[in-house]
Amino acid sequence: MAKKKTIRLGEAEQEEFTPDAPVAAPKNEPQPFIPTISAGFLVEIPGLATIDPTAHKGSNRIDTRLSRAEAATLKRLTQSLNMQNVALEDGRRVHTAPDALRWILQNVSQAETA
Repeated sequence: MAKKKTIRLGEAEQEEFTPDAPVAAPKNEPQPFIPTISAGFLVEIPGLATIDPTAHKGSNRIDTRLSRAEAATLKRLTQSLNMQNVALEDGRRVHTAPDALRWILQNVSQAETA
């Protein structure tokens, strides 16, 4: 049976929520600031196979078609990482879908070696 490992991708941003904050203001007054809670999520992946890195002779490229739902999810992930100024291991910010995929793979690799 494959061993499962839970990996947390990214950090959750949280702001303190004050339940006594007014919910609605009269039309003439500006709307009050209501803090929001943005949380990360956990992704479970099966244990990765152990391979000899020197024996790998495969391609380093990905060429695939995504479903509409997958493409939309990848776009939302890319935009979220970009808005949070997330950087890759080499220091470049995540701007494109391939950058977002690299970021995921780098985080899996780091969590695996931790």
